[in-house]
Amino acid sequence: MSKTLLIIVITLLCAAGIRLYQLGVVPHGFTWDEAAIGYNGYAVVTTRRDEWLERLPVSFRSFGDYKAPLAIYINGVFTVPLGLNPLIVRLPFALAGVASVAIFYWLLIELFRFQKITHVGKLAVLGAAILTLSPWHILYSRTGFESGMALFFVLSMVALVLRAVGKSTKQRSVHQAVLFSLAGVSGVAAMYTYHSAKIVVPLLAIVLCWFFLDQLQKSWKQVMIAGALAVVLLLPMLRDSITGSGLERAGVTVFSREDSILRAVEVSATQLGMHLTPDFLLFGQTTTLRHGTGVWGVLQATTYLFVLISLCVALYDKVHHKPTSKVKLFFLLWVLIGLLPAAIATEVPHSNRSLLALPGFIGLAVLGVLDVFERVTTDSVRKMILGTAVCIHLLLTVSFLNYYFFTYSARSTADFYDGYLEAFSLAQQYEKGSNDFPEVDQIFVTSEYGQPYIYALFVRKTNPIWYQGGSLSEKYTFLDTLNQGDLARSNVLLVAGQNSDLPEIDATHIVRGTDGSVRFKLYYVPGKNAE
Repeated sequence: MSKTLLIIVITLLCAAGIRLYQLGVVPHGFTWDEAAIGYNGYAVVTTRRDEWLERLPVSFRSFGDYKAPLAIYINGVFTVPLGLNPLIVRLPFALAGVASVAIFYWLLIELFRFQKITHVGKLAVLGAAILTLSPWHILYSRTGFESGMALFFVLSMVALVLRAVGKSTKQRSVHQAVLFSLAGVSGVAAMYTYHSAKIVVPLLAIVLCWFFLDQLQKSWKQVMIAGALAVVLLLPMLRDSITGSGLERAGVTVFSREDSILRAVEVSATQLGMHLTPDFLLFGQTTTLRHGTGVWGVLQATTYLFVLISLCVALYDKVHHKPTSKVKLFFLLWVLIGLLPAAIATEVPHSNRSLLALPGFIGLAVLGVLDVFERVTTDSVRKMILGTAVCIHLLLTVSFLNYYFFTYSARSTADFYDGYLEAFSLAQQYEKGSNDFPEVDQIFVTSEYGQPYIYALFVRKTNPIWYQGGSLSEKYTFLDTLNQGDLARSNVLLVAGQNSDLPEIDATHIVRGTDGSVRFKLYYVPGKNAE
């Protein structure tokens, strides 16, 4: 085994370890979206219908946000044989995160070889290592957010195109057509996985066509075949966008909020800039702890520094009329395109919608390292700079992981709706009268934290046909608040939130979050004839 191959294997093992360790319990809790993805995936694989009885939908209505479908279908393939629980729901996203590291390594190999950049293998390994240890990527590989899976498909699309255009003339034809077709399928898959990809993939495809126009013109037949296949695969999405609900998410953009297109463009430009500030990239600015730690930025300081070095060198070369790297321009455009879905959204900054920009940042950082290597001529100084950077990066990573697995897990309790699954697991035992729990006539549940019904469906594994037929409402009633008057009911279970005025001392069960705070108070009220 070569040294480079050994290093990339170790890198992938590290990526797997970081993304799979305590996957089901960190972050502690389970968001609405994770529960919806898990339940709807389970439902559609077992019954061919989602929670609203839509048959094999192209857009999942869910909470009215019309989720992209592919991640949900893939999730069902995992949860049906392996079980419907947080670990299995998050597993395909974690595996996609590990696979993304391998694909990114391949992408950099192909790109740097094509552009005749030196130290190809070392730079590709470096890029894969930065992605492995990236706080941004770790966050979205360990939760059930579709963006991480979409990133895998986007990276696959770009890598396959680079592999195809790098083929020699003698190797063109069938093999190249297969590669272009697979690239088209990967791009379409990304668009079916996450809504941001519907903006990023077409624009990134245009950039690829611009950069490799000469090579694509020589292979126009193979490109046309791939394009035709992609269009065919996109037809259900296009039909859903025109006649269905595929464009519902457009309502969360500034273009639906502002009075004029000019004003919307101005706001989008300002919001794009917000995603390029140190506050977001380095210091953890976020609107919710679901999308970040609030302390650590999405980029490590070392990554950010080498991005700046890369851009400064490019600007210096431009000012002094020296040849500038086309690869840097490619990665810079990738950054801007990847940030665009977040820039036009109404909630900013948004690390989830902007995750597809991450490869651009890392690519620029890798080229920044190359700039230092090539422009610092003294070998000892060069080794000192790069060695120091590696040591600092590793120390920052260890600090981040320590914060993530311990402090962040406790701090994000409320944001990940910790306690919902435990509360409904207890409620289910009262519903059925199992494990020596008395069977109740009704279960009243607070809606204090929002969307409690999806957790009931998830824990009960309720058939969606039965759910829409009234199976849940037979025993479960969801109320905005529960108060002292509800204690006068007979043979019921009350599931109250932390803000309820029901006395904690009288609770039959207390469900606490990782931070020790009370999340749910459960009260069993026996029947009037009970002894």
